[in-house]
Amino acid sequence: MSGPGGYLTLLQHLQKEWETPVARKMQEDRHSLAAVSGTGQFRALATPHCPAMDSSTITVTPPREAPSRLLSFATEASHARGLGHFMRCFALAQEARARDIESRFILPQASAAMRARLAGIGAQWVEAGDQWAQACLAQTLAADAWWVVDSYATTTDLLDTLRRRNRVLYFDDLCALPHFPCDLVLNASPQATQLPYADRMSARCSLLAGPAYAQIRLELRKAARMPGLTRGSPRQIGLILGGSDATGLSLQVLTSLRAALPDADLQVFMGPASADISQVREAAMRQTQSTVLSDPPDLAERLAACDLVVTAAGGSVWELCALRQAAIALVVADNQVAALQACPFPSLDARQGVPSELGEIAKKLLADPTGLERLRQRAVDAVDGQGAARTLAAMGLDRPATPVPVPATASLTTEPEGTLR
Repeated sequence: MSGPGGYLTLLQHLQKEWETPVARKMQEDRHSLAAVSGTGQFRALATPHCPAMDSSTITVTPPREAPSRLLSFATEASHARGLGHFMRCFALAQEARARDIESRFILPQASAAMRARLAGIGAQWVEAGDQWAQACLAQTLAADAWWVVDSYATTTDLLDTLRRRNRVLYFDDLCALPHFPCDLVLNASPQATQLPYADRMSARCSLLAGPAYAQIRLELRKAARMPGLTRGSPRQIGLILGGSDATGLSLQVLTSLRAALPDADLQVFMGPASADISQVREAAMRQTQSTVLSDPPDLAERLAACDLVVTAAGGSVWELCALRQAAIALVVADNQVAALQACPFPSLDARQGVPSELGEIAKKLLADPTGLERLRQRAVDAVDGQGAARTLAAMGLDRPATPVPVPATASLTTEPEGTLR
C-alpha cells in the first residue's frame, strides 16, 4: 500500500466500514449536513513521500465519490494563529461551491464552528493534527485538480512536491519564502507589488496582487447590498479583533472606547476561538449599553449597521471595505505592519497594547458624519467583494465577471481598472 495510491486504497477500505444503513443514508444526500457530520478514524501508513504517521490519529469525513472538479485546501486555524488563513480559504471554497466545484480541507484541527461552516457548503475535511504536512502529501488528486495552500507552516519543499503533481495557488502575506514553486501566488495587500516576488517566481508562476483579490465571504457581500440601511441612535460602535483575538486586546479596547464614549452603544463580536470571552463579557455586564456576542449568525448585518467598527488590521479590513463600512484598524501582529501605510482606514500600532489615543480618534470620527461617509467611499473603492470570483478566473475555473488580465507568465497581475458596482 505504498505510494500516493495507498492513501486512496485506505480510504476505500474505510468506506466499507461505513456500509451501515445510517452511513449509506449519509452518503446518498451528498450535500446535507448529515453527509459530513460523522467522522471516521484511521492511522495513515508510510509512503515514499509520506513518513509513517503512527504518533497521532487522523480524522476524516466519510469518503464520497470523487468529484469532477476539486479544490484541495491546506490551511490552518487556532487560537494562537487566528482564523484568518481558514476564513479566506473558506471564502474561495464558498465561491467555488456556487460554481459546482467541490472542496476538501486538510487541517491540523477543526473546531465545531469550522466544521459547521464546511458542512454548510458540502466540503470534506481531514483533521491531521501534527501530521498536517504528511497528510497533504498523502492525498491523491486528479491531474487537473488544484491545491490551495495557506499556512505559515508552509515550506518551499512542500509547495514543490505538491506542484510536481498538481497546480498550486499559494496565499502569501510576507514574501518570506526563498522562492515560490507554484502556479499562482496571491497577496491581497496593497503593498504586494513592492515585495520582491519577481526575483523568486519562475516563468510559469504569476502574482495576483492587491485588494481586488481579497477573499470576501458571501454573507458579507449580501449584507453590503442591503437597501435602505439606517444607523441608529445612540451611536453604535462594533469591535471585532479577529476570530480568536490571539493578543487578548478586546477588553482593553472596550475599556478605552467606553471611557471616551460613555453614551455609545458598544457591541463586541468575538470569534469561537477567543480565549478571554468570559472576562470581556463580565466587564460588559458592569457597563451600560455594552454587549458581547460570540460568533452571531447575523454578524455581517450587525457590522453593516454600525456607525464605526474597530478591527484588527488583517483580513477583517477588506471584509469591512466590502461592507462599505468605516473603521479604525489596529495592527496587532507583525504581518500587519504594511496596513499602517496602505490601509484605507485610520490605523494604529497596537502590538505593545492599545494606544491611548484610540478613544479620542473614535470620538472625533463619530462627530464628523461627512468624514465617516468619505471613509466608507474609500472602502468600497478599495474592495468590491469580487476577489474570490477573480481568483477562480485566474485559475481557469470560471469566466471572470468583468474583463480581468489572467496571468500566464511571471508578470504581476494587479487590480483591474475600475471596480464593480
